[in-house]
Amino acid sequence: MISELTHGLGHLGRGIGFIFARPRLALLGMVPPLIVSALMVGLLISFGLFGLEPLTAAATGWVPESWRTAAQVVMGILVMVIAIGLAA
Repeated sequence: MISELTHGLGHLGRGIGFIFARPRLALLGMVPPLIVSALMVGLLISFGLFGLEPLTAAATGWVPESWRTAAQVVMGILVMVIAIGLAA
């Protein structure tokens, strides 16, 4: 067990040394996640702006008129939480 710990610490040390020896290569490795993150944020924003109204209107059509706005807000929050959870 102790040998596995020291072996893992050795790998950690080599990895940190690799990052410090080649920082531009590490930055290059960060480009794809940055692109995907920007796309996901853009899609979530556009979904929140343009996609929620038809969804919440369809899902709350059975709610009485006096409660409809509150139900649409709750449904919108729920849908966005689910979308963010799926994106994560």
